[in-house]
Parts: sequence; C-alpha cells; structure tokens
Amino acid sequence: MIQKQGNYVLAIVILIMSSLLVYSSSFSGDFHFDDYQILNNKTYRSISNMPELFYSEKGPTNRAVTNATFMINLRYCGLNVHCYHTTNFLIHVANGVLLFLFLLLTLKPYLPRKYGEISFFVSLLFLVHPIQSGAVTYIVQRYEILTAMFVLLSLLLFRLYVEKKKKYYVVIALLCSSLAMGSKETAVTLPVLVFLYDLIIVSEGRFKKLKERWWIHVLFFSTWIVLLYFMRFSFSLFFLDEVPRSGVSKASFEMSSSAGDVLTPYVYFLTQTRVIWTYIRLLILPVNQNLDYDYPLITSVDSTVIVSSVGILALVVLAIILYKRNPLISFSILWFFIALAPTSSIAMLSDVIFEHRLYLPSAGFMIAIISLIYWVSIERGQHKEESIYGYAKQN
Repeated sequence: MIQKQGNYVLAIVILIMSSLLVYSSSFSGDFHFDDYQILNNKTYRSISNMPELFYSEKGPTNRAVTNATFMINLRYCGLNVHCYHTTNFLIHVANGVLLFLFLLLTLKPYLPRKYGEISFFVSLLFLVHPIQSGAVTYIVQRYEILTAMFVLLSLLLFRLYVEKKKKYYVVIALLCSSLAMGSKETAVTLPVLVFLYDLIIVSEGRFKKLKERWWIHVLFFSTWIVLLYFMRFSFSLFFLDEVPRSGVSKASFEMSSSAGDVLTPYVYFLTQTRVIWTYIRLLILPVNQNLDYDYPLITSVDSTVIVSSVGILALVVLAIILYKRNPLISFSILWFFIALAPTSSIAMLSDVIFEHRLYLPSAGFMIAIISLIYWVSIERGQHKEESIYGYAKQN
C-alpha cells in the first residue's frame, strides 16, 4: 500500500511515466488554428514587451499570465513546436501531482488504510484520460491547464494552512488565486470551490467551525478584483445579446463550429443542458472525440431539455443528500458543475462545446467515480472506516 510504505515518490514517478507514455507521440504535433495567434502576435516577439500584457495605455490584456508564458516560449523556442508541447505536458503533469498531494492531505485523516490508493488512482485517471488530450496537445489551450494549475495550488495551499496553521500558506494561495484570475476567466469559480471545500470537507458542515476562517474566504473572493482588472471591468465579453455562429464573436476568439445559426443566451443555455450530458458521456466513454464539433442548437424547450435538466437537477440533489452521508462525493459532484458553469450556463461563447472545457471539471468527476467505487465496497462490508464515507473517524 502506498501509505504504509510511505512511498509517495514512487507513486509520483509512476504518474509522470504513465503520462509520458500516453503523450509521447504528441510532442511533434503541428501548430493548429489559434496556435498561430501566438506565432503572429508582434507583442510576443520581445520579452521587453511583457509589461504591456499587464499594463499599458490601452489597458491590460485578458489572460495576461498565460500569454506571458507564450511570450517566453516564442522568445526561447521560436518555431520549435516540441518546446511548446513540452511546456503544456509539464503543466499537465504538475496538475496531476498537485491533485495527488491535495487528495492525500484531504483523505489521510479519514481513510488511514486507503487514502494513498484512492489519491493515486484519481490522479492517474486524471492524467491519462483521453478527454484531456485536447487541453494538453492543443497548444493554445494552455489557458485551460495553467488556470487549473493555479486552482489546484490554491486548494492545496488552503489545505496546508488548515493542517499547519501557517499564514504564509494563505498568502501564497492568494497569489495563486490572483495568477489564476489572470490566466483565464474560468478561474472565477476558484473562491467558490475553496469555500465549499471548507464548508463540506474541512468544517464538516458546521458553520461555527467555518466562521473561524471567514477572513480567508473574504480574501479569496477579493481576488475577483484581479479578474475584473484583466477584463477591464467589462462583462460584455460574456453577456451579449446574440452571436452569429458564422464567425468569431467578441465573446470568444475560439473557432466557430457551424454557420448560419444565431446564438442567444437563451438558446445557449438550452443547448448546454444537452452539452453537459455529452461531456459526462465523454468522461465515461471517450469515443468519437472531436476538436471542433458541429453541435446542433436547441432553440426551444423540448423533451431533450426537460430530460437533461431533470437529470442535472437530480445529480445536484444527490450532492445535497450526500452532504452528510458522503461529503467527498458531495463536494466532487459540486466541483464538476461549478467548474463547468462559466462555459455551460448563461455566459455565452461562440462555440457551445469544446472538450478542453472539461479539464478542471473532470477532476471533480473522477474523484466522485473513484470514491463511489470505494464507498460501494464499504457498504458491502469489505471495509469499515471513516467519517468522510459515513463512518466515525478513527482515533
């Protein structure tokens, strides 16, 4: 067992080597689509221009932190595509290791016999699951994976503060949260995830215990100011009246997947009820993956919308029901939906579906699946332990 041997280093080596094996053929992949915006951006051609990403007369650029990494790549890698892929791969591996360490700290007090194995298998699934290929191998989607890295770092550092009570962990976590806000707008969910993690897992649903750390959550939510700064205090990027799908909109610079339809917030929201189930299907059965979907729009409430919405609502209700019975599964279900909300709700983008949007939400899904398997084994009497799975914590 990983925890009995104390061999976390070996587990991390296995995680890294497994990821390398899976992605070894991807390093020579060419530049595609929006990757060329990196190569053709004149600002990126000199490191001395980096301050312009964060502050200039025209204002900051959105996603400036990630753009700074592209600038460094272009300066030192030029057109060497291997270098860009290597950077993405290293970030992806770092995310798997961060998830592993975060789960170790989270589960250790509650699962003294199995916390190592569960943490390892969740992290391994996260690293090698085919759904991650778009976010990792499509160079420009470093926006997604770098943001996820800062989110996972923030969660890990918050947990370390809970364990060690050292305030410098909070300081570093807030810095990571700010960097996440400057990496991609989807980081808006980070303070919410930290709050729910504290409420459901750390405080075990006791608001009195949660109140001891109220100041930390105020500081985390205050990092939204950083996001607003990079968005130039404008919400118009996400809430437009309509988007012609025949071209690139102001809502997103991503490639449009079909032509001729007009996308409105209402149509986008209805379509997302089905898109979410497509995402879940891809996580369970990753077949027929696609970089650029031609996804049909749902323009009115029909049986598909009703059934899909009821299914989504049922999962949210399940998370609430399991709030006391199984906090870990409850939190992981909410993680999935909250992390997905910026791109699968009413904040409209010109493309209704992209697999890379599953990158961070998939971590919550995978925690839920592996935890559910273990929980079922407990219910069948194979194990008897742990308050986080509905049993009294062992001393």
